[in-house]
Amino acid sequence: MLKLAFLNLKSYQKEILIFLSFIIISLIVFSPSFLNLNYFWDDERFVFLNPGLIQAPDWFSFWNFKSEFYKSWPLGYSFFWLLIKNFPTQSIIFYKIINIIIHSLNGYLVYRFLKKLNFNLAFIISLIFLVHPMQVEAVSWVFQLLTLTAFSFFMGSLLSLLDFTESGKKTSLFLSFVFLLFSLWTKSIALLAPILFIFIFWYRNLKLSKYILLIPFFILSVYVGLSNQRGVDRTLSNLKPQNNIYAFLNIFDD
Repeated sequence: MLKLAFLNLKSYQKEILIFLSFIIISLIVFSPSFLNLNYFWDDERFVFLNPGLIQAPDWFSFWNFKSEFYKSWPLGYSFFWLLIKNFPTQSIIFYKIINIIIHSLNGYLVYRFLKKLNFNLAFIISLIFLVHPMQVEAVSWVFQLLTLTAFSFFMGSLLSLLDFTESGKKTSLFLSFVFLLFSLWTKSIALLAPILFIFIFWYRNLKLSKYILLIPFFILSVYVGLSNQRGVDRTLSNLKPQNNIYAFLNIFDD
């Protein structure tokens, strides 16, 4: 019993060290970006001077379709609202470091996913994911906190689904659904996730009767997709002729 506990402790220590190493590597690789204290692209308009965030009375406003502050990605904007209300918007480096920490977490989650699939090069592949040049935009652009956090929730959903395929526990399947919901509420990057889940079931050789359990995931994906379209349609309907270009750009802030 003690030997098993000792082995588990060593395993946890190894996982913590991997995560911490990912944070250190990310800080080194992306240091030129987060040490640049200038606004990146349209962070100023989308985040720090966005009246839709600054003037919102509470986080619930983003969830209320009748509110002028309603957003298609309410959970993501709730995160931003909490940050802006509690931390100075002048400290851009603070927000960039948050991005780097979440990105490091994502690299670690990719590593855990590959390990569950028994990939021999799980660490190397996840390291490539971590430092690939295409990640610079997501890490440097403060507004991409939405994308990074949505990906974290998506990976949580994917890992929970893998747990379900291994153990058959309905709790894991429920957690997978909840994490996917959180991901889509943060940013709708995982709308097609249910299709990937079908391949996971196939890869794990689950019986065809189990596939019916994915129906709620497809319903969720369709519902969120239609809700996003509703939010875009609402933005377009509020366009003023003299502000067409500016208002159109605000669609991407929705």
